[in-house]
Amino acid sequence: ELARMLDVRLYTVQRALETLEQDGVIAGNLEGRTRRVRLDPRFYAKDQLRALLDKIALHNSAIHDKAAAERRRPRKVGKEL
Repeated sequence: ELARMLDVRLYTVQRALETLEQDGVIAGNLEGRTRRVRLDPRFYAKDQLRALLDKIALHNSAIHDKAAAERRRPRKVGKEL
């Protein structure tokens, strides 16, 4: 999803995420065939980085719109929102 949203190659996103995970900035886990990543709660500047990323997303309407559209995709029948 990230590669599609950012319009870059999947390999590029995978390498960037791998580096960030090795450096302890993000934490990833597998859920079925999907790899989910989030800011590592143990990262010393997690709150500051979250605030910066939120600010960037709010001021970059293209990324904000793509992320919003991704979250509104159809859900499994009967699944709560």
